[in-house]
Amino acid sequence: MKSHKIKINISNRYLTPDVIGRTGMSEVDCIAELVANSLDWNISRLDDKTPTNIIIEKGDDFIQITDNGVGMNFDQLDKATNLGEDSNEFRDRDKDDHRKGMYGMGLKNAALTLGWKFTITTISSKDPEVEYKFEFDSKIGVKNPELDYINNLEVIEDKKPLDSVLKDFNHGTCIKIESLVKDIPSVNIIKHQIEERFFYDIETLKNKNLLKFQLIDGGYSVDVEKFSIEDRFKDKILKSDFENPNKWMKKKEYKYTGKDGNEYQLKGYLQLLKQRSFVDQQYGLHLFYKGQLIERYHKGKLFDIKGRSGELTFGILHLDGCTPDQNKSRGFIEDEIFDNVLDLIKDDFKIYKSMGVPTAKGPIAINDEINKRKGIGSEHGDDDDPQEPKGGDHTP
Repeated sequence: MKSHKIKINISNRYLTPDVIGRTGMSEVDCIAELVANSLDWNISRLDDKTPTNIIIEKGDDFIQITDNGVGMNFDQLDKATNLGEDSNEFRDRDKDDHRKGMYGMGLKNAALTLGWKFTITTISSKDPEVEYKFEFDSKIGVKNPELDYINNLEVIEDKKPLDSVLKDFNHGTCIKIESLVKDIPSVNIIKHQIEERFFYDIETLKNKNLLKFQLIDGGYSVDVEKFSIEDRFKDKILKSDFENPNKWMKKKEYKYTGKDGNEYQLKGYLQLLKQRSFVDQQYGLHLFYKGQLIERYHKGKLFDIKGRSGELTFGILHLDGCTPDQNKSRGFIEDEIFDNVLDLIKDDFKIYKSMGVPTAKGPIAINDEINKRKGIGSEHGDDDDPQEPKGGDHTP
């Protein structure tokens, strides 16, 4: 067994739930940040024959996220646990532009928002015989300042023990958070949120039979499954797909310049819901960044339908060229790039606004639009319809 001392460049008083934990992250936000790390470094990215395993276990005073991902060696763990620094250098180890846990201090913020103590156990896929463990208990430093706890932290290196938390895997990472200060939601609530937030990654891995994702609470367990919202839609012909514009959409292509100066293809769609969503407010836009859901049911600047006429419209936008706020609860930074995306799509909202009018005109507009797109014609006439498409002669 070896011990490696690590240096933390910040006061222990900052690294507590009372300070770092007050960043506005909800309980599910914190869990999602740790799941994002598991998905970022899943083993199936390196070996498409090895399934990804993720387990979230909830206990009386702890929550634990375990995966069989690529794991970390000492240098990588050292950077990941340097509580005083952004971990982007660590995350750039493979220059992955699609990572989801992209908020710098996300792991530390998440852990210390949920509880006073966390332990990271990890085994690298490149050295599966060696296990590294790092434990941080912020209560010790607060209650015993004379111990100089923050300057005496160590990573323990040892051969993988028989009773390791990773005993069922050849490699991977386990993060256990204890002395909780938050009430952890039920595993069913966590399951639903994870399925919705990471539906793209989950669907991709599930379609290849490469994902086993369990949530456990005592003797009860439930599996994460693929999330589908398709059953809530009125008619598939009313979909506006920004990657594959049909002839009823307002533009032939939907591209914009991102924050890094590169050109981005806008991914996502708009659709009409079967039923008006007034009570539960489940309408608006789901906004994603590099595969992770950042804001659910956005009804702000990008959702260009105000009032009750928007209650039948749902959409998904992947805004990889925009900038998420460091505080996830604030969504995206509404800068010039954000405004450019709005300019790109605002005309396409007009038809959904007309179909969503909460009067008799709404259902008439819906039937007319469906008939027009199916080539049936309209009883109400749409030859002079101001919503007639301007997207050109590209095919559906």
